[in-house]
Amino acid sequence: MKLIECVLATVAAVCICASASSAELVTNGDFETGDLTGWEFTPDPLSETKMFTNILPFMESQAFRVNPGTRFAFTDREAGGILSQSIPLVAGRSYQVSVGVMAIQNFGGINNSDGGTITVSLGGTLLHTFDVGGILWNQTLTDTFSGNFEPLITGDAMLELHFTRSARNTGPAIVHFVDDISVVPEPATVVLWGLFTVSALSRRMNSGS
Repeated sequence: MKLIECVLATVAAVCICASASSAELVTNGDFETGDLTGWEFTPDPLSETKMFTNILPFMESQAFRVNPGTRFAFTDREAGGILSQSIPLVAGRSYQVSVGVMAIQNFGGINNSDGGTITVSLGGTLLHTFDVGGILWNQTLTDTFSGNFEPLITGDAMLELHFTRSARNTGPAIVHFVDDISVVPEPATVVLWGLFTVSALSRRMNSGS
C-alpha cells in the first residue's frame, strides 16, 4: 500500500508541474489589452506606405487588424507586414499552435483584384497558409488553424503571422484580422507513464488480495 501511495504522490506532483509548465506562452494573444503589448509589427520593404494597423472589435472580440498591400498598382509582387513575438521553446517537446480567427474582408464594396494571404510560422517553419484565392467582392472569408510543432533546438523562436497582398488598397477596401493566437506545451509524457504505473500496480495488488 505504501508503494502505491508513494507512486500516487509522485504522479500528482508531476501532474502539478506539467500543468504549470503547460501555461500559455503567447503574451496578449487575444489582444484584449487593446494594443500590441507583447507583439511587434514589421512592414515589408515593398509594402503600402499608408498601411494601417490597430486593434478593433471583430466577431465580438478585440482583434488585430491590418490593411496590407504593395506600393505598386497591378503587380504580382506581394507585400504587407509581419506580426511577431518571441516564444521560448524546448527541443523535443511538442507544442500546440493555434489561431482561433483569421479573416480577410472587403468592407468597402469595391472590387479588388487580390484579397491576399495570411501565413502562420514558428521558428522559421511554415505551419499554415490562408489564401482567399484572388478577387474578393464585398464579403468576409474566415479561417482557423490548430497544429503541433516540435522544435529541434532549445531557445527563443519567432512566432510570425505574415499578411500580404499583391495590389494596393483602394479606400482601403481590403483588411485582414487575426485573434486568439496561442502556443501551449503539450503535457509531459512522464505523466502518462506514471498513470500507467499506478494502474499496473493497482491491478497487481487487487489480483493478489
